[in-house]
Amino acid sequence: MSVETAKKFVRCKHWRWLSGMLPMRRSGVIWEMMPVVDREDPANRERDLTGCIPCMTDPATVGAVLGLVAEVYRDMDAMVSLSDFGSWRCSVMQFRSGKFSRRTFDAQTRSGALLLALEAAP
Repeated sequence: MSVETAKKFVRCKHWRWLSGMLPMRRSGVIWEMMPVVDREDPANRERDLTGCIPCMTDPATVGAVLGLVAEVYRDMDAMVSLSDFGSWRCSVMQFRSGKFSRRTFDAQTRSGALLLALEAAP
């Protein structure tokens, strides 16, 4: 996972920490794992995640980010998968100008495809 890609996620206008995400915080020269986000726990809800990035190698975090993409596009069928060309593709339906259209975002990594979709979200 690219740290730069993870930093871009938290800069997206639609970014928010969801329950189940695994945050990482810089500690000297390494990134250390923080406790998993639990927005149902009042003590955890107030936790300061400033400076944290999502661990995009964690399956639960990837699923939560995909859920965030689905939410901002209002497409519960949003998905990310390997394309026939060997790249990763995030695919969402978007309602514009009175009709639905499929939008796809291709990148070399799964995180990259999700990031492109989240950055382009209306």
